Amino acid sequence: MTDGQALYLTLLVLIVLEAVAWVPRGAVALVARGARTRAHVALPHRTLGNARGGAVLGVPLLPSAATFLVPQWPVSLAPQGVLGAVAECLEPAERPPHTGLFRRFDAITRVTVLGNEVRLDGELLVQAATPALAAQVAAFLDQLRKLPEDARAAAIDAHLAAQLDLDAARARVTSFYRETAWLRGAGLALALVALVVAPALFVHFGPERAWLPVLLALYLGTFAITALWLRAYPRVAPESRLGRWSSAFMLALLPVSAMRAVDALARVALTGVHPLAAAAALVPRDDLTPFVAHLLRDARWPLRPACPGDDPEAQAVEAAYRQALGRHLDTLVRALGLDPDALAAVPPPSGEIDDERCCPRCHACYGAGAATCEDCGGIPLVRA
Repeated sequence: MTDGQALYLTLLVLIVLEAVAWVPRGAVALVARGARTRAHVALPHRTLGNARGGAVLGVPLLPSAATFLVPQWPVSLAPQGVLGAVAECLEPAERPPHTGLFRRFDAITRVTVLGNEVRLDGELLVQAATPALAAQVAAFLDQLRKLPEDARAAAIDAHLAAQLDLDAARARVTSFYRETAWLRGAGLALALVALVVAPALFVHFGPERAWLPVLLALYLGTFAITALWLRAYPRVAPESRLGRWSSAFMLALLPVSAMRAVDALARVALTGVHPLAAAAALVPRDDLTPFVAHLLRDARWPLRPACPGDDPEAQAVEAAYRQALGRHLDTLVRALGLDPDALAAVPPPSGEIDDERCCPRCHACYGAGAATCEDCGGIPLVRA
């Protein structure tokens, strides 16, 4: 292999690595090839990952592709207080790490954000999936604690309705692709310069004569993309101001990163939208149905224990929030033209097991003598 071939191979490897997204537990990735193609749902990889997250491969060699990172809301809310945990599991068998801290709103005097950490009077409540989500959580908690208790239920319900608003999610996706049209074109042009034009110039003129024009062309394109990215960022993610300039610096420094600037912007574009609403706006309905069915069953029969502690007030907050979330999930599913009760129903007997019983959450089948599904924390089985 010549030096030029090795350099080209290295460039391809770097482009592939740029397409890899780190997805925290408690978030989903929605991988889309472009504005006119639909996305698919990807959960954090369990092998290429750890307890806090996993890798998801986007679409390499296609600068217009976007991997949307959509984290779930990480705290349970009720009029009386906040719990640093949620029962909802985006992954079938695992919840994201949580603190389980419970605080009554009337006992909270200060809500602060440090990176992706939300603290109540200096005590860690939650480590959110992203700094942008942490800022949103802190702002809403500060709003709730200042409200009278009898006004908080309506505020929480309105917040859930906004997170699961299908029309609003579709509008945000449409806005994203409209605001990044020039950015996608510039990323494609830069990729063509790096992968096609530059190698041709090196072959035809030799490295000694070609390296300076190629370098100038690459960084001219990189700086143009950075400017377009800074222009699009506040329009696409007005609530996600954190990290704007540090991300822009990395784009300006590395042409390989600049090629996938649209991908970087997609990571924050849908923060604050519930993963199901975001998926419904991007994924074809037939491909979406398994994810919908899982979330519906999970809301009805959560992985046990649903609440990490034994404090009765904390358990009441968790249950109230889960029930409210379940109602809004049902509303969204009906808006998609689907029947939530049918999707969450236990499947008919397979006929392969005598006295067949089924877990209503994961649909694992058991024979006579089994009473609970240990994979789901001890959920009682029902007859199929």
